[in-house]
Amino acid sequence: MKIKYYFYIMFFFSFDVFSCGGNKVNMADGINYIDLNGDGKKDMLVYAKFDNNTTHPSQTLTIFMKNKNNKYIIVPLPNDDGFTWYDFKLSASEMKTQDYELKIKEGAYYMIYSKKRNGNDIFGKYPVEFTRYDIKYNNEDAGISTYYWDYTHSYVTKNKYNNVSDAVEEYNARCKL
Repeated sequence: MKIKYYFYIMFFFSFDVFSCGGNKVNMADGINYIDLNGDGKKDMLVYAKFDNNTTHPSQTLTIFMKNKNNKYIIVPLPNDDGFTWYDFKLSASEMKTQDYELKIKEGAYYMIYSKKRNGNDIFGKYPVEFTRYDIKYNNEDAGISTYYWDYTHSYVTKNKYNNVSDAVEEYNARCKL
């Protein structure tokens, strides 16, 4: 009997239960207005290509949330690692080593960040780590942005991939079952 309850608890708290079922938010190139936090105010998402005149431009996303005074505030990446989400392709290739997807599930938006766990070898087959972040509001802690991405949980694939896009495609296909 205890094994049965243990199984249910493990299933309930698994990454798949929380992340599957969400849909990718498709955005137009340029400015997109979406109420990310459900406060009734349209936030601004800038979806654009970073073209550095090479063979590996990146698709980027920068997010600005509207505060209570209707002023836009930029939302930093997790760990204050910059302000723009981006995928990363190898030169002269469609092979990605990292990617991101804004998703929605039951009216709640969240970000899935995927990255090869490869150490220093970007060309080999490695597991892919999926990390979920939820948008949060802060008005109490000095030094922390008003809006920020809060780590929820992560999942590392058992399979190994050359291309993060293959792992994302397989994961999304499995989630639709």
